[in-house]
Amino acid sequence: MGILSWMFGIKSKKYNYSKVEKALGPWQPYAGSSVIHGTMLPKSFTIPPALKKKRDEPDLTTFSSALFPYWLRIDPSLAGFVLMKINSGEMYRQKEIPREGKAPRIISVPAPVLKFIQKRILARMLEQIEIHPAAHGFVKGRTIFSAAEPHVGKRIVLSIDLRDFFGTISFKRVAGMFKAYGIAKKQAFLLAGLCCCQKKLPQGAPTSPAISNIVCRRLDSRLAGLCKKYDFSYTRYADDLIFSGDERMLRFLKVFKEIVQKEGFAVADEKTFIRRSGSRQKVLGLNVNSKVSVPRKARRLIRAMVHRQAQEGSPDGEMVDFLLGHAAFMKPAHPEQSAKLKETLDKTWKAYLVSCIANK
Repeated sequence: MGILSWMFGIKSKKYNYSKVEKALGPWQPYAGSSVIHGTMLPKSFTIPPALKKKRDEPDLTTFSSALFPYWLRIDPSLAGFVLMKINSGEMYRQKEIPREGKAPRIISVPAPVLKFIQKRILARMLEQIEIHPAAHGFVKGRTIFSAAEPHVGKRIVLSIDLRDFFGTISFKRVAGMFKAYGIAKKQAFLLAGLCCCQKKLPQGAPTSPAISNIVCRRLDSRLAGLCKKYDFSYTRYADDLIFSGDERMLRFLKVFKEIVQKEGFAVADEKTFIRRSGSRQKVLGLNVNSKVSVPRKARRLIRAMVHRQAQEGSPDGEMVDFLLGHAAFMKPAHPEQSAKLKETLDKTWKAYLVSCIANK
């Protein structure tokens, strides 16, 4: 049976989404004080009279029981059906992303109905769980600039890369993560199944980045705690672990790697770099010797590309968008250059549109 057949079949009539929406109103984050530790999720859920199946049914139910029908507002049987399709290999398609000088990156693209469910899990579950302050990747209000800032002007900057980051996070670890926040086993396994592909976290699912940050919370806590004790700095951006401090820190390299391994991850030794203050210190593609800055070579290339578009009689719309994105990226470290690039691109595109209208 396909998804459409299921949705318009008899089974779909068991869950009345319109009735749930009418009884509960628009979804909002929980604003009460009785929350699951480390989250903004409620410990229990009050069922409105209109949604009670029996008159003598209790007003309160566990968060796990309310999770799919009332919190996520997803038909539990639809979620189970989609999970069955995931396990049969029907909910993802593989896409290759070319990389210069490297093997292509394989992205698992979820089917629309699965992507909808995953986005609902992301917004209403995962984004309600606290992330460690050292994590900067995929977190609102944090960027590669905020990840690099604590390492400015340090004598030693150390970068450690984690091998097969998402692939290391298994279905078992994801289910365990949900259970650690008090989600019952049945619902935890269903959530994990909807967020995993081939029993591991897939690159391409909207839920994967947030889950990786939550799974890494203990890793971040252990590394950040150790670094604080010895006056070092630590941040993590996805699979990039960054440390900085004085010469003493190099004695802890082995300890850092042991903690990573004990937390279930593997270090890519060939991507471990030690950069001293006498050389160019680069992390996440940014220079951190005296301030956070985009490398001069990259800025020159962007300026040249912007100049070329300005000289073209008919600028490339996709290239203009691409360059506007890079100008915005540069803004935190180079606000004046970013503003000039954006102004040039805006004028170039506006002039092109005016000429197109005039020639009609």
